[in-house]
Amino acid sequence: MKIAYHLDESDVVALHVHVTETGIRLRPLLAVVATAVAATLYWIVSAGTGNTLAGLATALAGGVAYAAIAPRLLRGVVAGMVGRRLRAAPSGMLGDRELELTDHALVDRSVTGEASTALGAIRTIVQRDDRAFIFVARDLAYILPRSSVRDGSYDGFLSSLESAVARARN
Repeated sequence: MKIAYHLDESDVVALHVHVTETGIRLRPLLAVVATAVAATLYWIVSAGTGNTLAGLATALAGGVAYAAIAPRLLRGVVAGMVGRRLRAAPSGMLGDRELELTDHALVDRSVTGEASTALGAIRTIVQRDDRAFIFVARDLAYILPRSSVRDGSYDGFLSSLESAVARARN
């Protein structure tokens, strides 16, 4: 089974944002917890000075604001870094591509050549924002964007791939 598609910069950015977000998912929560601990310590130390509640409220508000703003800032930073890297050193990653599912491997073809990955080496398949990321390492994945499939069935290909990967693992 084959699927042909076009990969552009926004697809690569989406992968890197996904990897970055899942890698630091707990950081905003940890920021709130750390701020709460700092605010509690401030409250204990400043008891009786009259500024206790104001200091506590300020510390907690700062932690909540950080937790709310950090993910958006992160997406912007990652998108900028990936975009600059792709424009500075074109690697043949972008453009027309084809994935073929064989009995034992996932074959990737592009203008720069062909590579294959054993089905048992595929770690996970994640679908997010109309794209599928087929991970072969923690931060390395094939990207399959639904919107730019030119030939083949996006859903059919992913379903067949998931079944083949499950069989390869057993």
